[in-house]
Amino acid sequence: MLFALATPVAFIGFALSFLLAVVVRATAIRLAIRATGLEQRRTRIAFQPRHDFDVFGVVACLIGGMGWGKGLEVDDLPSYRGRGRKAIVYAAGPVSVFVLSQLVLLGFALGFPDYRALMSAVGPLNVKLGLPMSLGTDPAGIGAEITAAIGIGLFTFALFDLIPLPPLDGWGLLWCSLKRPGTSAQSARLWLVDKNIGVVLLFLLQIFPFGGLAWVLLNPIGTPLLGIWAW
Repeated sequence: MLFALATPVAFIGFALSFLLAVVVRATAIRLAIRATGLEQRRTRIAFQPRHDFDVFGVVACLIGGMGWGKGLEVDDLPSYRGRGRKAIVYAAGPVSVFVLSQLVLLGFALGFPDYRALMSAVGPLNVKLGLPMSLGTDPAGIGAEITAAIGIGLFTFALFDLIPLPPLDGWGLLWCSLKRPGTSAQSARLWLVDKNIGVVLLFLLQIFPFGGLAWVLLNPIGTPLLGIWAW
């Protein structure tokens, strides 16, 4: 995200989107845990900075373009109620952030119709590089640029969070899909989770190869979906 400093207004929007995404994700997960009956003891639903931010996630956001919130370990949720309820909890984070991103982008499209064409030229990679152009220095242009950056950032957070590597929620969804994790799955979990190889891979995937393999994969998926708001 530091590369996005080339467009300072957009950088502010991307930074706000990351903070907002972490808050929404954490709150949605706690609500889902309570709603599915997986809460083992009464806990606060409200956002808790010390517990919900991940240091590595913040660093990854600054260096690679997108980070993550505190991961939810697969053993943190009881299994006796079935894998389906656990999957709902893991899906709650990215789904809630995605829905919020669409609401923000809808507000951008309706509130700043003169700037909608910007959405035809952006994708998830823009959280790393900044927007392709500044929308001007007048209040309307600044407002449009910040709103667009927040929407794009939230959307990218949700998409990135579905990558099946720990500590992202995509890893939790992948684990829930395994009826009986075998030896190979447990070995992979040992390396990826306990030895933090998952975090290392997430760093590397945002930087190497080809300028970031994560963006090579996510950009073709996310760009058409963001382009919808260019109508």
